[in-house]
Amino acid sequence: MKTRLAVVSGRFQVLHNQHLEYIRLAMNKSENLIIGITNQNPIIKVGTYQEDKNRTNLKNNPFTYYERYMMIKNTMLEAGYLPEQFDIVPLPIEEPDFLKNYLPIDAIHFLTIFDDWGRKKKQILEDAGFFVEVLKDRPIEEKFICSTQIRDLIVRGEEWKYLVPPAVFKYITENKLDQRIKSNR
Repeated sequence: MKTRLAVVSGRFQVLHNQHLEYIRLAMNKSENLIIGITNQNPIIKVGTYQEDKNRTNLKNNPFTYYERYMMIKNTMLEAGYLPEQFDIVPLPIEEPDFLKNYLPIDAIHFLTIFDDWGRKKKQILEDAGFFVEVLKDRPIEEKFICSTQIRDLIVRGEEWKYLVPPAVFKYITENKLDQRIKSNR
């Protein structure tokens, strides 16, 4: 039986195929999915969490909220999901006291956990009063794709298209965001 409403979240500082796998797992378990985009203002929160010190580094956050929103929206539509099946919202994980202002309290938060940051995120959400269900708890060795890897490939001028949904590759290249990544390194 599907839950009525669920949430997934991430920085999506290159939405990649493993992110899409996570989103699809959650979509299969819910009628409506809220996709929360974290790290709205990385400058203010540098070093907030010891579990993932690099998440607030500017070079690791090359895309604006709007750009990430568009990549997610385009990917979801390309994957065949209807607009009424999902919503995309800011999710201020760095400001736990504000989470209830952005998310319905009765939604289930689906997580995949690979590392200490995943465990910390689970704790933050539970401490804020949300119900969390872990879809997969995997060792870090099973994190086959990461956004840092993709950004590094872009900087080196190597092939990266196969690691992201086609809509993401198109959006990044058509808007010359790959050039921004190169210039920020």
